[in-house]
Amino acid sequence: MSKIERYNGDLKSFASEPQGTERTLFGSTTQSDDLTAQITPEFLRGWGIVRPNENPSLQDFSGAMFTATQLIAYIHQMGTPEWNALQEYPTVGATCIHNGQQWHRSSSWAVGDEPGISQSWVKPNSTNLITDGILDAWNRDDSTADGYNTAALTFFNSAGGSTFTANRYYLPSLGLTGIPTAKHMIEVSVISGNSSSSNVSFEHRVESVRNAAGEAVTFSFNAAWDTPKYIAVELIQNFGTGGSPSADVSVTGKKILVSTDRNDRYSLTFDLPDLNGKTLGTNDDSYLAVVVHVDAGSDLSNKTESLGNQSGTVYVGCMSLKLGSDSSFTNESRFNVDRYYQRSTHPVGVSFGFGSVDASGIASPLNSNWIRGNIGNGTPMAGRNPVVSTSGTGGTVGTIGTNGADISILFTSSPEGCISAFGSAAFGSIISTQFAWLLDARL
Repeated sequence: MSKIERYNGDLKSFASEPQGTERTLFGSTTQSDDLTAQITPEFLRGWGIVRPNENPSLQDFSGAMFTATQLIAYIHQMGTPEWNALQEYPTVGATCIHNGQQWHRSSSWAVGDEPGISQSWVKPNSTNLITDGILDAWNRDDSTADGYNTAALTFFNSAGGSTFTANRYYLPSLGLTGIPTAKHMIEVSVISGNSSSSNVSFEHRVESVRNAAGEAVTFSFNAAWDTPKYIAVELIQNFGTGGSPSADVSVTGKKILVSTDRNDRYSLTFDLPDLNGKTLGTNDDSYLAVVVHVDAGSDLSNKTESLGNQSGTVYVGCMSLKLGSDSSFTNESRFNVDRYYQRSTHPVGVSFGFGSVDASGIASPLNSNWIRGNIGNGTPMAGRNPVVSTSGTGGTVGTIGTNGADISILFTSSPEGCISAFGSAAFGSIISTQFAWLLDARL
């Protein structure tokens, strides 16, 4: 059967324009255009209401056809029916509209469960706001410093005499329950300072505080302690340089008891404040942060639900922040990681520019000393000029800017220690050198 072409127009129901009493409710003399009113006991029984040797009335035919086609016209208007507390949704994946948003029924459900309130409903294909929640991008292992260290996009904090060592933990077997692509987790060994100000936490920053403002969000993650202990999660809205309020807005934290099994998954749902009365800064550096507290003295009780001082080793991975009550894990693409952080894993050879090489092999100033293309992998970075650093042989890095979708690094002096020079001295030589590079546009 070939595709049926959609009706070209505003589809209306059969007998939607009756004259006089040509249409009534099925099996009744009452007239109504209300769809709910059409579903009478007589309609549910059907033609059984017609007694032997009687003929169905014109009004009954019109009422039956009107009801059936009015339902079809409603679907044409909405596309997906609106949620109703009395409607049964027995199938996983059943879809409805509620408060202007689309929802899918999850694995558990009961009549009356309301989308946006009950975890029985999730938003379809909800985007994980956490970039690299599966922790593929790493700086280095065994770090004890605050700031970005072990996990490339995860910011660490410590205070009050507490110390930590952060490491990349490789899962002994590939995958976690329900997440077969998981390969590793953050491993944090904590020694608490055991004071009211002691704290060890790490946070993931989501670009733009506009994300999820005024919405309910769910942070879910896999985690395990060496012995059962709590983890507390706090959400922070930061309005950027020059924004108002200048201080972070903290969403009251929640804690949850964590077992020793890394396959266990946890979720906490928060209501984020809207942006009414607030002003964003002009540097485009506002963010929403998810802060995971693993040690917190009494000074942080309001932010951590009185987590308390804790020491030990904790593992956290497969982090997800989604709208509504969706606690499923989906990892966003490597494209999003490259938007904030890129580095070479080993020195790379790059040929660029035209210049000349003196007798000692030292390059003279180049006429065209840009490096393009391979550095940026064609990925636009996060709307700000990223910080650049290089190691190995090479000149002084001057400025960095965007060239289309590519990243371009401009050397203010010629690279030294060239490993090779090609071409004719009469026409200049293409200079090749080796160096490692890092592009950093993290919040």
